[in-house]
Amino acid sequence: MTESVGFYEPAPADRELTVDGVRNVIREQFPDLYLDTLERFGDGFENETFLVDGHVVFQFPRHIGEGDGFAHEERIHALVASAIGDIASVPRITRWGRPSAWFAGTFAGYELIPGVPANDPSIPLNPAFADDIARVLARLHAIPRDVAADIIGVADPNDVDLAAALQRVRRWAKEVPEIRDHAPDACRWLDTAPRAPDFFPGPLRLVHGDFQMEHVLVNPTTGRLSGIIDWGGVFSDPAFDFSYVLLHGGWSFFQRALAGYDLPLDAEFAERTLFSARLAALGWLADGIKRGGPVSPRLTILRRVFDLE
Repeated sequence: MTESVGFYEPAPADRELTVDGVRNVIREQFPDLYLDTLERFGDGFENETFLVDGHVVFQFPRHIGEGDGFAHEERIHALVASAIGDIASVPRITRWGRPSAWFAGTFAGYELIPGVPANDPSIPLNPAFADDIARVLARLHAIPRDVAADIIGVADPNDVDLAAALQRVRRWAKEVPEIRDHAPDACRWLDTAPRAPDFFPGPLRLVHGDFQMEHVLVNPTTGRLSGIIDWGGVFSDPAFDFSYVLLHGGWSFFQRALAGYDLPLDAEFAERTLFSARLAALGWLADGIKRGGPVSPRLTILRRVFDLE
């Protein structure tokens, strides 16, 4: 039986990357590392990630030739760190890998940022974490567009088309009809939702680009913010970042974050945030069902944005 493929599955890598191959290329290029331990640390849409000796994270592009993006990524890191570095740690590339017989592309490594993903189920939600998020997002969104463009060469604006997103999630729900058994009320909303909110009236602001809580690190003891990784760095609607805040902590947590966010908000900000979060939650649920994995964690997220307090 063919394994189910989800909607958010990254494109297949154009090369095979084994743990032994990673060990060989790192031993060859970074002999100062002991290489006592080497573990696969994560797979994303762009990179495969490995942790060496418990403190160095190496990223290998899924497609050869895309390693040039590390230089752009490092410029994003430097810009963001200048704005939020006193609140949260940001990756800083310290090891630059070159093509070799073991790996034909360039790769990069940075020191592991202490903390655990904020969505770790073992970490209780600290309401004060919303205050940390508010401060970080306010500073990030306040970075002038011309300054960011000069430093990182920001591409064309990436405004959020909620009407297109609504139609996409409706198609996904048709492809995975079992979703209606798990979330009948949410699916009724999906079927009958009025027109999507209008585009953000602007000005577009520099956003993280994928502010999922697996990319936000917290101190496991205090539950307070410690670092943020996987920066995309695009100009978009700030509600895009806040939709993940709502998905993570629910309505009261989202409102607390908004209360600490000292930038002006337009009248439809909360509406766009909620609409975007609901579509994301339904999309994640459909993706989980199609993959054949556990749906309970995704249903918990979905309830946060449909059973509002």
